Amino acid sequence: MPKVQHKTAVLMPYAPLKEELNIGDIKFIPFQKLKVNPKIDKAVLDHLTKIVATYKNLGGSQIHNPTFIFVNNINFKNPTRVSIERIETAKKLLAFLGIMRMVSFSFVTSDNFEVIYQSFILGDDHVSTRAGSIHSIMTGGYQLPKVTFFKPEYVNLPFDIRADNNTLDAFNKELLTNPSRNEFLRILRSLEFFFDAYRNSYDVTWYSRILLIFIALEVILDCETRTQFRNRLQDLCTHKRFIGKEKTYSYPIMNTQTGNKMSDENLTYKQIWAEEFYKLRHNIIHHGVIPKDWLVFKDLLGITKRTVGHFYIAERFYISVVLQTLRRLGYTSVPDETIIEDPKEILKRENNYLYNALATKLSP
Repeated sequence: MPKVQHKTAVLMPYAPLKEELNIGDIKFIPFQKLKVNPKIDKAVLDHLTKIVATYKNLGGSQIHNPTFIFVNNINFKNPTRVSIERIETAKKLLAFLGIMRMVSFSFVTSDNFEVIYQSFILGDDHVSTRAGSIHSIMTGGYQLPKVTFFKPEYVNLPFDIRADNNTLDAFNKELLTNPSRNEFLRILRSLEFFFDAYRNSYDVTWYSRILLIFIALEVILDCETRTQFRNRLQDLCTHKRFIGKEKTYSYPIMNTQTGNKMSDENLTYKQIWAEEFYKLRHNIIHHGVIPKDWLVFKDLLGITKRTVGHFYIAERFYISVVLQTLRRLGYTSVPDETIIEDPKEILKRENNYLYNALATKLSP
């Protein structure tokens, strides 16, 4: 009797790429491209089509273009622990590439990049899933096409996910030629915390998000003290949103334990935010009850007029610091801050009929 050969489909159901994309030796291929790939055996493609059909929106409509993941070549081998680690690194880099392109209605969060490992046997409609890092859990007994996996409502399904080519090239050159360079290792370590901070699920509290994104900044800035945090953010962050002109203010530095003023220092508005963000981190760790309004940026001089949450400022600053770190490594074509896409251009690119209808309706 021939030995049964288990295969594994590795996929991100909620990350709809338009084109194949490589990060290091990891291939990300959207299903719509995989379907027309002549290297895919018809029996395998038929089975993949059944697997894809199990992923649906809550209303029952199918999610048509999940992204499949391969190590080195297109195959469906069972992943090793080492290959899983490489996939996890690549997915975080891909998540960063997606998050750094800001679109109001076609946004992504870390949840879009969750990887599913589905074990299957060709010719057998039974399928199982494997998940869990602390405790690995294999769940079986599912049968195609009866089983349905519903997309959680907190996961947004964007039109597509596009990578900035210059940033992607920088990531790939570092992975392939300088994987042990200290600055790049700090980017990879910091992304682990940023990825968890950027989950859209209510399972992550705002206090946890603040601590996670603070750690991400602390790692990428390589700082150990409050002063280092302020100064290195000032040096590496070029993001202009929220910060106004780079003038300095005489700002009171408070003792985080007693609340008494220790000194006055000349700080830029960026450094004032860094000081207040550091104090918020301290209060979350060491205080009991943290009022919700502490999560909103306020300064002691009353300079800040807009109501902006600390997390949203930290998110943009973190992206800017990563990009500026790459630029200082020699990748000068990398943008120095978030890419803001025009929603009208996306509609035009994705759906000309819808764009023309809206343009006609909204025109004066």
